Amino acid sequence: MRNVRNASRTLALALLIASFDVNKAMPQSSDQMIAEAENGDLTAQVCLAERYLDGDRQEFDQVQARRWFLKAARNGHRGAQDRIATMYLRGEGGEQNFAKAVYWLKKLAAAGSPAGRYRYGRALALGEGVAVDKRQAGAWFLKAARAGFREAQRRMADIYLLGDGIERDPVKGLYWLNILAENGDSGAQAKLGRMFYEGDGVPADQGKAFHWFLKAARNGDPGAQWQVSSMYALGEGVDKDEKKSLLWVKNSADSGFAKAQFKMAVILEKQTGPDSSLGPAIGWYKKAAGQEYVPAQNALAKIYSKGIGVAEDRVKAAFWYRRAAENGEPLGQYNFARLLAKGRGVEKDDRQAFYWWKKSARQGLVMAQSRLGFCYEQGLGVSRNVDEAIRWWTQAAIGGDAVAKKNLEILCRTSAAACRPPDPGT
Repeated sequence: MRNVRNASRTLALALLIASFDVNKAMPQSSDQMIAEAENGDLTAQVCLAERYLDGDRQEFDQVQARRWFLKAARNGHRGAQDRIATMYLRGEGGEQNFAKAVYWLKKLAAAGSPAGRYRYGRALALGEGVAVDKRQAGAWFLKAARAGFREAQRRMADIYLLGDGIERDPVKGLYWLNILAENGDSGAQAKLGRMFYEGDGVPADQGKAFHWFLKAARNGDPGAQWQVSSMYALGEGVDKDEKKSLLWVKNSADSGFAKAQFKMAVILEKQTGPDSSLGPAIGWYKKAAGQEYVPAQNALAKIYSKGIGVAEDRVKAAFWYRRAAENGEPLGQYNFARLLAKGRGVEKDDRQAFYWWKKSARQGLVMAQSRLGFCYEQGLGVSRNVDEAIRWWTQAAIGGDAVAKKNLEILCRTSAAACRPPDPGT
């Protein structure tokens, strides 16, 4: 949402700047500017509105900003028309009113503003203040794209590649992607790289994939930097080069890409002696784990649980296993349940342990299925239910769990249902 708002503000400021009378000196005093604005001076009206919004020489006041933008908009000022549309969309300085926002966006679009055409098309695509009409949206996006408006070019690429509202046309989609990519758009470069890498809509070509990934990587795209690192490591589309691979994984990690941060942690951990501190590695693990990258969360939990290169800390181990569990990762769920069952780093709670083992078991983790069978057989965290114990031990036995097989053999002495051989089809 913040990126969308920043983009909208950038569009509005561009329109405002383009509409200013650059030869006219703006009055410095507020009283003089208000007087000129009251006398109908468009530039003064817009500058005054901006001052109210920015709190620059005027007290911050969205109501007054909206008032002056509306006056300028009614007098034909394009930048003000864009700004008043935005304020209606967000409910800034008064009521939120999508229909009024669309009224002004349509005026901008009809007047030939590329930004207005894009924003009106977006309103049509989303049904904001107007009935959804993806074909009409596409037509306005196309006009803006042909005028060189980058956001519209992105939308046209997506529309043609996905067939969103119009017939899918990969050739036209690639046309717009290429325009963006050749003009330095890292997102389009990375997307082209992915398409050539996977053979998605184009013949697979690792050389072309590397070409575009490298361009995107040099333009700072973290995912592309990771991909370049991987391709150097594997020799895909380029000669193998471990040094360059490491350089790009570090760049990707520094750019905030969680998978690369995890890789850096693994590399540093391997370089650390058995009796040395894991401080540098843990720093990278924490960065990745903080972005909810589950392998890093599990790795941190294991490190703290076993005291690998750090002081053993059961509370931190439980914290990170829980984070992994809450992110739906079956091994994290299994290990967090173990800590709950033993009261290690967290208060002992058999019911919660059962809850997390069941979640893990349902995702197919054999260890969890075996443990769930034990809970049902013993009545730990759940009412005792031998039939359910047999069902989960059977599932675990099919998965190769020796303990589950042994438990079924023991239970077979008292329950005929446990004596049936596991059916791999169940």
